[in-house]
Amino acid sequence: MTARQSGPSGSPYEPIAGCCRAVRIGNTIAVAGTAPLDPNGKTVAGGIEEQARRCFEISVEAIEQLGGRREPLGSVLAGLE
Repeated sequence: MTARQSGPSGSPYEPIAGCCRAVRIGNTIAVAGTAPLDPNGKTVAGGIEEQARRCFEISVEAIEQLGGRREPLGSVLAGLE
């Protein structure tokens, strides 16, 4: 059985809800629940481009935390509301 690794975001809700920013099983890393927040927890200034850039930065940090690399990323699915 392949071990599961979790990459926490540091959110105080993670232990309560049982969730985390990213999960690695084998050679697959899934990242979810990323919002465009700066290190102080505030929404980044600017429009959708700046916010999307921040979400991707956070996602790449989570991937690297679990031993993945920025290149190559297999696929990205983004939802906008």
